[in-house]
Order: sequence, then C-alpha cells, then structure tokens
Amino acid sequence: MSRSFKNKMVFLLSFSACFIFLGLFAFLRYQGALGTYMRLVGNKHAEVEINEAYEDKGVLIHKNFQTITKNIHIQSNVNLEKTGQYEISYTFENQRIVRYVNVKDTRPPVMTLIQDAHMIVFQNEEYEEPGVEIFDNSKEDLNDRLQIHHRIDPSVIGEYKVHYQVSDRAGNSSEIERIVEVVENPLMMDLHYHYDELDNQRQGWWIKKANDHERKPPTYDQTLMEKYNTYYIGDDEKTLYLTFDEGGKDQTYIKEIADILNNHDVDATYFLTRNYILKEADFMRDLVANGHEIGNHTRTHPDMTQLANVQGSKQFVNELMDTQRAIYEVTKKMPPLIFRFPKGDFSLRSLAMVSDLGYRTYFWSHAYDDYSADVSKEAAYNNLISHLHNGAIYLLHPANKGNYEAMEDFILEARRQGYSFELVSQIKKV
Repeated sequence: MSRSFKNKMVFLLSFSACFIFLGLFAFLRYQGALGTYMRLVGNKHAEVEINEAYEDKGVLIHKNFQTITKNIHIQSNVNLEKTGQYEISYTFENQRIVRYVNVKDTRPPVMTLIQDAHMIVFQNEEYEEPGVEIFDNSKEDLNDRLQIHHRIDPSVIGEYKVHYQVSDRAGNSSEIERIVEVVENPLMMDLHYHYDELDNQRQGWWIKKANDHERKPPTYDQTLMEKYNTYYIGDDEKTLYLTFDEGGKDQTYIKEIADILNNHDVDATYFLTRNYILKEADFMRDLVANGHEIGNHTRTHPDMTQLANVQGSKQFVNELMDTQRAIYEVTKKMPPLIFRFPKGDFSLRSLAMVSDLGYRTYFWSHAYDDYSADVSKEAAYNNLISHLHNGAIYLLHPANKGNYEAMEDFILEARRQGYSFELVSQIKKV
C-alpha cells in the first residue's frame, strides 16, 4: 500500500469523523442536550399588509430532548392598523429571540363607478357627476383626495371621458374612467294642446274571447283605432304576441318567465313603468340582449284620461317621455315607441294625444282575470290554450304564479299547433 493511498484514506476517515461529529453535535443541540435550543419558526423578518390578519408562527424550543411549549414569555407591539416596523420577542429562561414585523401598505385603493361606466347625456342638459366609491385597505376616507377631470360640453354632441384618480397616504395610486356620451335628445317631444273637441270619456278596453280559433272584432271603432295607430290584434297569421304588464309588485315571477322564454327562443314585449325599469336595470339589459322589447307603461301608472286636458297635458307628456328616457338610458338603445294604457283605461282624446307623440298603442285580443296570485297552473294553461287565434295579443301579468308555471307547456303546445311568437312592434297593420 503506497504512502499516497494511506494519506488519502487518513484524510477521508478524518473528514467523515468530523462530519459525523458535527452532525451529532447539531442533533444534540437541536434536542437541547447541550443546553436550551431556541429558534424562530419562519423568517426573522415578516411582512404583512395593513389591516390584514397576521398569524405568527412562533418559536421552536428544545431542552433535554423535550419540546417546550409552556413558560414562554411573548411580547409584541405589532399594530396592524398602522404602518411601521414592530417586534415580537420570545423569552425562555435566560434566552431571548426577536422577530421583526413590517406592516406595510402597498396596495392601491379600489374605485368602483357609481352608476354605469357608459352614461348618456342628452344635448344641452347638465351632466350630473355620480362619482365613485373608494375602498382602501388602510380604511381611511379618501374622498378628499379624489381628483375628477373631464371636459364635457353638454352643448356639443360627442363622446367624452371622465377620469378619476386617487392616491392613499402611502402613495399608492389608482385610476378609472367613465365614458359619457352627449347625444341628440330624441325624446324632446311636446304637444300643442288642441284636443278639447275630442271625447274624453274614460273607457276600459275589453274584447270577447275567441273560441275555435276565431278572431273577434274590436269593441271600439276600428276606424278610430287605425287613425290613432292603435292595435289589439296582429295579422291573420299563425303568430302570437306575448305581452307582460309590470309595475313593480313585491311578488312577481317576471324573471322566471323570462328564463323560460329565453330557453325556448320566444321573444316577448314587456310594458313596464319607469321605477321598475330603473330598479331592475341589469334585468332590462338582459331582456333586450335576449331579443325582447320594453314598452312604455307610463311613469306612475295613472289614469291618463285625467291628464288629457289643458291643465294636465304637460304631465301627460312627461308620463311617457320620462319612461322612454329611462329605457334609453338603461339599455343604451332607442326603444320602439310602443305604449299601453295603465289598466287599459283610455279615451278618444288620450288615444289622439299618444298618437301625436309618435307612439303606437297596444291593447290585446286575449286576457283573463289573472290579477290574483293564486291562479293555478291548470287554470292558467287552460285559459291560454283554449283561446288561441291568429295574431293573438296576450295580456299577462307576471305576478300570477299560474302564468309562470303554465308558460312552458303553453309555448310547447302552441308551437305543436303551428303557432310562432313575435314582438308587437313587428305587427305590420291594424
């Protein structure tokens, strides 16, 4: 055996012995056999965002091959509601170890637009800034730091941007924009009142129910209906027109009915009041996106014949214009000028006034006493299916659960009999 080989072997043995010794030393120290062993669990320097929960991982202590969990004195001055560097100290017997916790604020504020990201302003009307909601993890009120910039000129048609910028006290900044479109006001309609010579006797629309698919004539002078763009039935074709009147009752199945219509690709017309349109803006957009149309059912659901006079004519106009404007602003689309009188109450004078405002009035060729919410599915279905006729305009109320429960079966049976469904605005003639 050469001397060189012996030297190598001595080196290897010595190195192995040292390695084993160090490992044994580390093991005994870790187990506390050589005195108390104490170390932090996790990093010595920890970071946490302001106002977020911080879970400290504590310390690991071994003594005489035992894990120590008691008699550990912990002191902390960490304040999660204020940025800064804090300490958590752990003391056991005569040993002490410290963790440093940095409470920081690096997240920008979150801004949410109040109202729509794309707003419509009619030409020459004042833009009213709806503002934004601001949330910051510092929980500070940052409204006084909000900056709003725009150059909207309501007199000039065009698209404008409103820029919102806010910075928190830590210097984190956030920005958001809104589009404001100034458009020509298509709803600036007024009436020169000259209708006193027309009869204003209130009448309630009604129609004899069809049997054996027959089309009943109107109970009102059809010549006057044609003159004042008034419809109660469609063309003599196997087409049905579903219409729903809704003023915002507490109990309604309007959304459930819409789901059924959407599932079966049936388009329908909804005559709605202004408050309901504004309250259910997202639903209105869904209706239009799914091919339905929204008709005008007035602002406050009044007896329009009471407003068909020189004193009430301005309110008469506003009942329609305010509602039409709400549809436009919510859906961002100009709706068809279609109208239904509240409760079907009308007069010759009110028909003329509505027509002069550019609207078509739609009554119905089939309705039943569905105002009560307790109409059964069977009763609703039998009433709907037994009076099928070409061009039928159905008046229905979504507050009736029976209408909702019977709707799918009615659609399937009507189609089985060869009927299709369209919107009332697609009717070509009276």
